[in-house]
Amino acid sequence: LSCNLHADPGLKKVSSVNYQLRGGLVPWGTPVKITRVLRNKLLFKDLDKDQIYSYEFHWKTRRASSLAKHVQRIFVEDISSLKKKVESLSEKDKDGIYSGKVSPGMSKEAVIVAMGYPPEFANPKPMKAREWHYWRGRWSRIVVAFNRKGLVSEIIGGY
Repeated sequence: LSCNLHADPGLKKVSSVNYQLRGGLVPWGTPVKITRVLRNKLLFKDLDKDQIYSYEFHWKTRRASSLAKHVQRIFVEDISSLKKKVESLSEKDKDGIYSGKVSPGMSKEAVIVAMGYPPEFANPKPMKAREWHYWRGRWSRIVVAFNRKGLVSEIIGGY
């Protein structure tokens, strides 16, 4: 995995909306195997824990991005360059990545690894944007605001 996934701990489900759920963190770098691809979801196995997860494609994701492009950002074959990148980040960035939580002062690169990519339908050009929109659940939004240097300045919402 190229980023942390925040799975529903009971249902073992992840959404392409990238809900920021508590208690079901599947860490970046986890070796996984995609076991089945269906129209609206894929199944993958966490090879470390021998656990199957369902990764569900929300209809808004399908409208905003090709599923192939979306999946290629998250499920990667080689994470050696990402490991080097994470090792070069600040301690603040690393703390957020390994906890799966964002805090002020983190870089955009670290936020992506810690929280995952912001949903495409709400964040069409995230690297240029000053705010990224995530959801805790269907009705609770989290906004990560960045300063001009690209560092987290504020976290707004139910985080």
